[in-house]
Amino acid sequence: MKLLRALAVCRACLSARRLGVLLVMVSFLVVSADKPGRRLWTDARMNAMVRVEIFSQDAGASVGSGFLVQGIDRVYVLTSAHVFGRELEDEGEKECVPFSIEIKLYQRERSGERLEHDNCAWLLGRDLALVPVHERSNGYPTLELRTREFHQWDDIYIAGYPNGYELDTTTAGMVRSVHAVNDLVMTNALSLPGMSGGPYLSESGYTVGLHTGGLDFVSGAAHFTSLKRVRERLEPYLGPLQEEPAVTSDPRSVADSVAVNAELGQLVALRAVSDGEKRVQLWQTFLGRSASLQEVQLLTSLPVARVEGIKPAALAVLEKDTQQDRLAIAGSLVSISVATQAACLGGSMKLVDGILECGGISNYLPTKNAGASIEPQLIVLHSTLTRSLKRTVETLLDSSMGASVHFLIDRDGAVVQLVPTNRAASHAGRDSRWGEFKGLNRYSVSIDFINLGQLVKDGQETFKDYTGAVVSADDVQAIDGPFETTYWQRFTGPQLAIAQALAGELAKHYKIQAIAGHCNVLPERKADPGPAFPIEVFGNTVLGKSEPDCAPVGSRY
Repeated sequence: MKLLRALAVCRACLSARRLGVLLVMVSFLVVSADKPGRRLWTDARMNAMVRVEIFSQDAGASVGSGFLVQGIDRVYVLTSAHVFGRELEDEGEKECVPFSIEIKLYQRERSGERLEHDNCAWLLGRDLALVPVHERSNGYPTLELRTREFHQWDDIYIAGYPNGYELDTTTAGMVRSVHAVNDLVMTNALSLPGMSGGPYLSESGYTVGLHTGGLDFVSGAAHFTSLKRVRERLEPYLGPLQEEPAVTSDPRSVADSVAVNAELGQLVALRAVSDGEKRVQLWQTFLGRSASLQEVQLLTSLPVARVEGIKPAALAVLEKDTQQDRLAIAGSLVSISVATQAACLGGSMKLVDGILECGGISNYLPTKNAGASIEPQLIVLHSTLTRSLKRTVETLLDSSMGASVHFLIDRDGAVVQLVPTNRAASHAGRDSRWGEFKGLNRYSVSIDFINLGQLVKDGQETFKDYTGAVVSADDVQAIDGPFETTYWQRFTGPQLAIAQALAGELAKHYKIQAIAGHCNVLPERKADPGPAFPIEVFGNTVLGKSEPDCAPVGSRY
């Protein structure tokens, strides 16, 4: 797969130019869908999240995140001051600063409640802003704030609204440095534009930090403001902030957590090792188990990437076997992967002979099912009806299948390319059509999302996919149709952000006339990517024009 780039943005808040970011990794991993993080981000906590929209005719639009907190005598939205256009170094104001621009605060879905608030914000310095919210009869859900000292390898969990899409996104990571630029805390987490002002949870579930940004900082990694370092600015409004109870980490659990995160860097690192047998040995040593046949095939087929600093870190895994050494190596590998991503954030994504590259890295696993040369006119969006990127890649690399796609995007934003963009893939169907074009395999590039499509809700309020496997309610989006409500797996913020960046790059390189769903080009037979994908918003954002969203009907994949 590949690293993709994003367009430049004001730190981690989204400016009027929507952008997509995120790491695109090799095919085995799902990092942001962490189970501890899912347990911590309960409905009650997510309901305290808000999306902050600011619009000015002079400055354009910006979108950030924030969260509701209980103050001494009223409720506030706590967010980042740079969402309001203030610099990080601003020392704040001694009064609630009025804004002539329009400020909107939403909870969860775009169609959700718009909160009533004062037309001013307390700008407290250190990139802090408080917006006073009006009272309401049933009160507000709020997050509990605590202060604490941070140490390297502490787990942290982030939430926010990436790219201004209505869905919320959570990601996880670990503290890498407690003495970063501007006295911020640096993590190895990968944040998305639009998440500025969002909360950081500790492993205890308390809010302990505020997301400041990623793009303008070292390696593009997420940085946050520790509440302990700004408590004197917050307490006049929120009252005394309590210290979080001390948590003693089990060294084994810390090592396991680091190892999981380090798979990101490990697999990037393996790209620098030209010997396929050595790659497999590294992989087995790092995971502590034998590689499967499919893993061996994928590891040996990855093209070599020559990136300075990666090979020594990868080879060091073989030579170090103590827990502390593994922690250090794991951290180095994660840093390498994040540093490589920074090249994408800097705008270095490009197509070279139909292969997507970013910062000199290309994650391309060629299938034998590539067709004749094409000059793409369309982008067609699909869902895979699968859970695993790795297994989907293995299936599509099986030449006997006949089917093929250009790009696959996993739920954490990881991307694999199987067919060059200047070659045909067998994805749309022979009788597919759009306007004057028929047989769209000859005219289109496909972007396929790892997504289960339509789900079934049983009498126990449990959601299941087509195999009968249970799907977390957090991943479900209800769609109201003309006759009934149907349920679909949500698309993630990382998927939308990466797809948006990818589609934008394709539109620069080719004369793309439309972005359509499979449901738009073969409506009598196909319903993917399904009504949970915002085709209209997506197309308007990338091209300034769009096809309609898929109808909320039963699955036809």
